[in-house]
Amino acid sequence: MGTGLVSRIVPRGDGMDDAAGDGASRLAAAAEVFAVSFLHESLKEDYEACDLLYGSEAYAAYSAEHFGTTDMPTSLAHLHDLQQMTTSPVRFLWFAAFITTA
Repeated sequence: MGTGLVSRIVPRGDGMDDAAGDGASRLAAAAEVFAVSFLHESLKEDYEACDLLYGSEAYAAYSAEHFGTTDMPTSLAHLHDLQQMTTSPVRFLWFAAFITTA
């Protein structure tokens, strides 16, 4: 889908400790990423974290931190556009289970 930088694994806002959680909780861990360069072919894909992470009790608070009053991006193309409109890094959540290292 692309390459980028991982800032951190973000703390959950629902009080659950990922390390002590069950397998599903650990798989739902979210990473904060930035400086992402998406492959052109992937821009048509949905940005699933908009519903599955930001829409959850565990990570909802990060929506205002990452996007302020801007509409929540629903596609990778929208995320790409946000990155193009600013000189500041656009930080956003990504499922940690889907991050690989090179």
